[in-house]
Amino acid sequence: MNIAHKDLTFILNVLHLGVIIAGMINRHNVISMIAAAGIGSRFGGKVPKQYHTILGKPMLYHSVKVLRDHKKIEQVYILLSPKDPFFKSFDWSEFGEKVIPLYVGDATRAETVRNGLLKINGSKEDWVLVHDAARPCLSIEALNNLLQNLDRATSGVVLAKKVTDTIKKVEPRTSEITQTLDRSMLWHALTPQVFRYGLLSDILSKGQISFITDESSAVEKAGLKPLVIECNTANPKVTKTEDLALAEFILRKREDYNENRTRI
Repeated sequence: MNIAHKDLTFILNVLHLGVIIAGMINRHNVISMIAAAGIGSRFGGKVPKQYHTILGKPMLYHSVKVLRDHKKIEQVYILLSPKDPFFKSFDWSEFGEKVIPLYVGDATRAETVRNGLLKINGSKEDWVLVHDAARPCLSIEALNNLLQNLDRATSGVVLAKKVTDTIKKVEPRTSEITQTLDRSMLWHALTPQVFRYGLLSDILSKGQISFITDESSAVEKAGLKPLVIECNTANPKVTKTEDLALAEFILRKREDYNENRTRI
């Protein structure tokens, strides 16, 4: 079949226009929020765990830095308790204007995130990335992988790890095992988790949310199905004092590895 030169030019122009339009549709702003209003009751001590030192910096510093350094993330909001006396005692000047503290903490994580969303008043189509202050080991590789999959998501994306242990369902009153669950379908939900601003704002602004333990569970309750993205690097949550040593070990090893790569 012969195609005239002008017809071929027209077809190529249409295809080029399609690529441009697709890029405009998929273009999105990414803003991030770090939940840092908790007191860490399981951690203990007078100072909230996010301010305990890891490699000479407060834990919160490491959680913020990986987000602040990412080019796709336009703003990093730190959600703090209105009564937080610790944040201002540290020097955060290296982060510049990209990092903004918001004193909007509430009784639960979900209520804190809801308050943060109302405060920033974002665009409906913006992506909102929510991360835990208590996960200071998030790697740039895991963050990249999460953000690169946003265009596949219709209801949001959740960083997660496959369950490798045998999981038992137990009767709380008797401590008796009632079932062994199929671990091939089980994942540990981690953070960050990313959702459209409009979707997450609407869901968290309606109904009872105090029982919600992460953003994904709120979205699931609304009948939607977020996409799981596997995390292939260490991203543990610091819950108890002994977890600090593990987090420091991971960050030090990662720091040493990056320094060695720079020298090569």
